[in-house]
Amino acid sequence: MDLFYCPRCADQLGLRPPMSTSDSLESTYQRDKYEKHSKPSSSHHVQTVFDNSSTQYYEDCIREAVERGAVQVESRGTNVIFCPSTGRAIGSKYKWGQYADQQDTVVVVKTSDRGGVHAFLKASSQYSGQKCARCGGPIL
Repeated sequence: MDLFYCPRCADQLGLRPPMSTSDSLESTYQRDKYEKHSKPSSSHHVQTVFDNSSTQYYEDCIREAVERGAVQVESRGTNVIFCPSTGRAIGSKYKWGQYADQQDTVVVVKTSDRGGVHAFLKASSQYSGQKCARCGGPIL
C-alpha cells in the first residue's frame, strides 16, 4: 500500500529523497525519457508532454518538485509529487499522439536511481482525495 506525505510532514520525517538533481539528463535512459516528455508522438500509447520543451525547464521542474513536493512511498521506491498551481496546465496528456487532457502536476520517479530519475505529468485531480499518512491533511 502506498503512503503519501504532505511536504511539511515529509520534511519533518526526513522522507524527501536525497538525490542529486545537478544533471537530470546524464544517462541515455534519462535523455530518452526527456525526449518522450518533450514532444507528442503517435508511437506512445499514453504520453505526457511538458508545455516548455527546453532541457533547462525540465531540469528545473525536477529540482523544484524534489525540493517542494509531496512524497509517495511505495514498494518500488519514493516518488515526489508537485503541483505548482492546481488547475493551471503545465503540459498535456496524449493517447497515440492525439491530445487527451491538460496536466498540472509534476511526478518525479526513480529518485534513488541517479541514472533513472525522471519526471512526467499527471492531473492533480488524481491526488485530490489523497491525505497525508501523518497529519491527515491534503498532500497537494
